[in-house]
Amino acid sequence: MQSSKRILSGVQPSGDLHLGNYLGAIKN
Repeated sequence: MQSSKRILSGVQPSGDLHLGNYLGAIKN
């Protein structure tokens, strides 16, 4: 979880919202 948050922070410090998009991209 921490690793993902780090990557997301570099892209856009949004939080759960960005995390959801990230997971969606992986699923697709």
